[in-house]
Amino acid sequence: MRPLHLELTAFGPYERTQPIDFAALGGSDLFLIHGPTGAGKTSIFDGITYALFGKLAGTRGADRIRADRAAPELQTRVVFRFRMGEDVYRVERTPEWEREARRGGGTTTEGATASLWREGEANPVATGATRVTAKVTAILGMDVGQFTQVALLPQGDFKNLLCATDVQREELLQKLFGTDRYVDIEKFLIERKKTLESSGGKLRERQSELLAGQSPEEVAGRLADTRAQALATAERAARLREADTAALKSLSDARALATRFDEQDAARRADAQASAGAATVGADRERLERATAAEGVREKLVQAQRAAGEAAARAR
Repeated sequence: MRPLHLELTAFGPYERTQPIDFAALGGSDLFLIHGPTGAGKTSIFDGITYALFGKLAGTRGADRIRADRAAPELQTRVVFRFRMGEDVYRVERTPEWEREARRGGGTTTEGATASLWREGEANPVATGATRVTAKVTAILGMDVGQFTQVALLPQGDFKNLLCATDVQREELLQKLFGTDRYVDIEKFLIERKKTLESSGGKLRERQSELLAGQSPEEVAGRLADTRAQALATAERAARLREADTAALKSLSDARALATRFDEQDAARRADAQASAGAATVGADRERLERATAAEGVREKLVQAQRAAGEAAARAR
């Protein structure tokens, strides 16, 4: 951010309108604000900070914004123009104040106002104290606390910084730049380191107990040998499983062949029995035929005997 112009009206020690043209200082990135004590140097920083964030940078309280000797009808007002990148902004603020009532006497309270403009545009970027502060914070990339720590260095702290010892300067810089969080992080990391070192020592002791006086290299070598043996054993087991599978298959094939041989033997026995039975069939048939013929002759013989008996009976 580069300041361009600041206008303070009834603000701080300035009872009337006080313009400050920073652009008249040229394009230098560094300039000095100096003057006797009480000349209003801190009020310039107060004016810039109040215009941007609605708060003061110095030690003056918020109730001391308005100039004590300002005319009653003159409203306190701050206008600040600044450049951010390629854009030029103008921010205007007025605090809450008591003015004379236009009718009936007495006073009336007017609320605080704020507006932020990007020059070259007809409408404001933001209006209202809260919205203007939020927009300025987004544009600058820092809030009021960060702005006062990084962009502004109050004169009392600057003197202390020049005259301080190393320890005091470190403490002062920590206060100015709010580095307490980094100190806390550093302490956390130190404690974490101690914890890890302690855990590492315990682990080394435990390792020594487990190794039983052997070096890690020896244990690693033995582990490699064991893994090689385990691999060889696994390969042998795989080969044995393959052989076992082949043997089971051969056994199954042998059993199937034996069954076929048994069936063949049974068929041969049945065929032999059938052949042996075929040799006696003819003789049996011949005996049956003779028996059948004899049965016919026997019938005729019985009839002949019966006829002869009947003839003999008639002859008597």
